[in-house]
Amino acid sequence: MVSTASIILMALDMVLGVGIPLFLGMYLVRKWGLPLRTFLIGCATFIVFALILESIMHRLVLGSEVGKTIQDSTLYLALYGGLAAGIFEETGRLVSMKAFLRKQYDDDGNAIMYGAGHGGVEVLFVLGFSMLGNLMIAVLSNTGNLDLLTAKMDSAQAESFSKAIVALQDIKPTTFLAAPLERVSALILHISLSVLVWIAVTRRKILLFPLAVLLHAGMDMGAVALNKGGMNVFLLEGIILLIALGCALIAYLAWKKNSLSFRRVENPGDTSPKTD
Repeated sequence: MVSTASIILMALDMVLGVGIPLFLGMYLVRKWGLPLRTFLIGCATFIVFALILESIMHRLVLGSEVGKTIQDSTLYLALYGGLAAGIFEETGRLVSMKAFLRKQYDDDGNAIMYGAGHGGVEVLFVLGFSMLGNLMIAVLSNTGNLDLLTAKMDSAQAESFSKAIVALQDIKPTTFLAAPLERVSALILHISLSVLVWIAVTRRKILLFPLAVLLHAGMDMGAVALNKGGMNVFLLEGIILLIALGCALIAYLAWKKNSLSFRRVENPGDTSPKTD
């Protein structure tokens, strides 16, 4: 049985997974007058480069003999996972900003809006959709209706699914409290890296692009290494949050150094640009 507390917290996480990106996008549109198009481009870029292209590479690499070696080593897994995420996602930012956001180069607020979309849709998938799946499994498990899901599975799939159910049942309810914190850290990182890549593109500060790749890779490497070490989940997420805030500080300093500014719309009905 999955505990009632776990089910309640999973439902809360699911609501936050949908609500955080929705609120952030609406806030930036209404408060700062930033274009929804930029937010949606960020969303689409994450889906294409992280969920599709990066996933294809993972299937090819991790399904090979080399992949078995990687998965047997925490060090190799951290290096591989971190570099893959950094290279694919930062390249995605670079491509999208060059290909689709040229007309927005006069408003640096688009760096933040793009990052909100890129990170926001990840929140939706990782927190919102994953918790929805967990909730469905938990409810069906507790009501004895798992056969609705397992009826068409072969023996190997059914065995793997059973292990997943046991793992879900064994998770402490408090662990689900850490999930939103982890997503907030990731969102801060995505916005920060979007600012760095934006400056690399619009101000031709090319070295900021590899810096973004390395910061992204370093964040993911650290998360994998610390997680494999069996660290307390709240201590782990606290450390990751500090790293994300460190990246935000780097992005802020780069923003100030390159004199970035953005237009602000004080009232939703007022479309005249105002510069900070």
